[in-house]
This record gives sequence, C-alpha cells and structure tokens, in this order.
Amino acid sequence: MIEPYVLAAILVSGFTAVGVLPTRKFFQLLEARFEMQAQSTSLLRSLRGWSFIVIWAVLTLYAGSFTGDWAKTGDLDGALDRAGERAEIILQIVVLIMESDS
Repeated sequence: MIEPYVLAAILVSGFTAVGVLPTRKFFQLLEARFEMQAQSTSLLRSLRGWSFIVIWAVLTLYAGSFTGDWAKTGDLDGALDRAGERAEIILQIVVLIMESDS
C-alpha cells in the first residue's frame, strides 16, 4: 500500500510537469502584451490562458485535499468517498471556468 505522503509527492510532481509549460507560455504572452510590440497579444487572447492555470490550480488543490484527508484520517475508503463528493463541486467550478473562457 502506498503511503499518503508518497502519493502527495507523486501528485505534486505530476501536476508540476503538466502545468509548467502552459503557465510559462501564458506569462510570455502576458509580457508581450505589455511590451506594445507588433507581435503583442490582444487582451482577450491573454485572458484565455487564465482558465488553464485556474483549472490546474483547482485540480492540484483537489488532489492535495484528498491526500491530506487520507493522511489525517488514515481511512482510504472514507477519503475516497469524501473525494467523490468534492469532485462534484470541482466539476461545477471547472465547467463555469470553461464557459467564461469562450
């Protein structure tokens, strides 16, 4: 059985690997917007990158809440049940963010 702290380290590493490149690209676009050069991005194009960053942060916090719950209680089945309940709320948040990005 994998320990909660090991799982937390794996999840943080995985989410970091997934989110670093899009986040870096977003900040490059944001910096280009403020430089006022010919290749500068528009305001709408720069705001679209925020949705990925917010979704990435929400999913990272969701994974952290699961591993923290499991580490605190020591009950994997209970933590999975509570994670399922939180998943409904997270799904609604992600849908709202995606709708605002269009």
